[in-house]
Amino acid sequence: PPPTPATAISPGGSIASTAWAKYQHQLSNCKYPIVVTAVSTSVVAFIGDLASQVVLCVSARSLKNYDPFRSFVMLAIGATWTGPILHILYRYVNRLGYYLEKNRPNMNKTKRVACQVVVNQTIGAFTINAGFMFLFYTLNTLRPSNPSFEIHTALKLVKNKMKTIVGASWLIWVPASFTNFMFMPENSRVMFTNVV
Repeated sequence: PPPTPATAISPGGSIASTAWAKYQHQLSNCKYPIVVTAVSTSVVAFIGDLASQVVLCVSARSLKNYDPFRSFVMLAIGATWTGPILHILYRYVNRLGYYLEKNRPNMNKTKRVACQVVVNQTIGAFTINAGFMFLFYTLNTLRPSNPSFEIHTALKLVKNKMKTIVGASWLIWVPASFTNFMFMPENSRVMFTNVV
């Protein structure tokens, strides 16, 4: 089925409303919507990291702690990994919902959404987090003060932290994913995830 128009999220304010309308238009009409998703995810990741660092700097009463390199690492990961993977993942998770609706007519929406959340929070969570950790380590080795890239170090980092990170993320992402698949229009799901 074609994507549904996004009406559930309507940011207030004329600049935000205009940006939201352009984003939705691009997703619906662009030849390569994965590029729109990658760009929007990278921008949200950059702004989110910038905002979190500013809050920390304000609480420390010093802007010396701001790390612009980290913000650009988040931008790069959003563009090259998180955005494209979320675009592909949600495409298949959405198809699972349509499949269940068509082939399991007695299954109610809550159960269908629960199935989507299970896939999203197992295959999706492990894929997103493994790639994020690997890229975060890899890009940070580009700093002059950091050691050079070592594949075994990157893989060991992913292996050692995966269970802890995914387990902790489930506290937020299971309810957020349920809300996302239950209430958000298909075209709004990646952005909902980015904002959370």
